Amino acid sequence: MAVVLGLGAGVGRAQFQEWTADPLPTEQIKTVAYKSWLPTRQEPLRGTIVLVPGKLGDGRGMAADAKWQELATSTGFALLACQFANGDGAIYQYDAQNEVAKSIATAVTHLGQLSGHPELEKAPLAFWGHSAGANIAAKHTNFAPMRVIAMAGSKGSWGSGPENPPGKDEIPMLFVLGGKDKPEWISGSLPTIEAGQKRHAP
Repeated sequence: MAVVLGLGAGVGRAQFQEWTADPLPTEQIKTVAYKSWLPTRQEPLRGTIVLVPGKLGDGRGMAADAKWQELATSTGFALLACQFANGDGAIYQYDAQNEVAKSIATAVTHLGQLSGHPELEKAPLAFWGHSAGANIAAKHTNFAPMRVIAMAGSKGSWGSGPENPPGKDEIPMLFVLGGKDKPEWISGSLPTIEAGQKRHAP
């Protein structure tokens, strides 16, 4: 993993960090990169908000978005915005080998080291994802259900997913489905969302 850039203000630390990470050969993704933003505070950070864009997208610009920064500041969380690009657009979002999930977990640890906030390595994660990013977020609730404290997804075709490891039903999840979304996205998402509702998952 190579650090590319550190910018911004702070007490001896940059608020922005940007770096490239190792490719994901099993998931056929050649370009993996992250950009982070941290609120200026002396107290330990409480966790990380992970922002995942749609298929083969570059979501790193979201780290500079004022609304995301406002949310991060109000909650005491770091922002970690992702890029997964230059490869197969279907395989990686279902992350059968947890290669994407492991890359994100490694990125959070790396962010803690870069920023002087080592507490991030074990702190909670909250996910927002769009389309393929929503699928990645949902898969992470299977990979680390005891660490993910919330997830929100729009246009994801996976819903909450059929897997139900211990702790997953305790994670608050928000799914946004539109009437003009592709019918197969809606039909693919609803069964697992409704299954969670029947278990009284939040």
